[in-house]
Amino acid sequence: MTGATSVSEGQDNAVLVQFTPEAAARLQAYTGSHIGQRMAVLIDGYPSVVTEISGPLGGRGLQISGDYRAQATSLADSVNACRK
Repeated sequence: MTGATSVSEGQDNAVLVQFTPEAAARLQAYTGSHIGQRMAVLIDGYPSVVTEISGPLGGRGLQISGDYRAQATSLADSVNACRK
């Protein structure tokens, strides 16, 4: 992971977590071979999101949706704090 930022567009709020190319490739390989299974995203050791894998996650990042801008900002701050 290289960092996280909160993003907002209208009423939609999310956190974009950016990965190194190597980490993105590992995530894509893992999710591609586990379609239909559940995956948890842990922040500071606690599940932040639990979802069913519907297809390989690729690219350089992962977008995690949130209900409120403050939640998205707090989640991005927590992700960045884990990097230190």
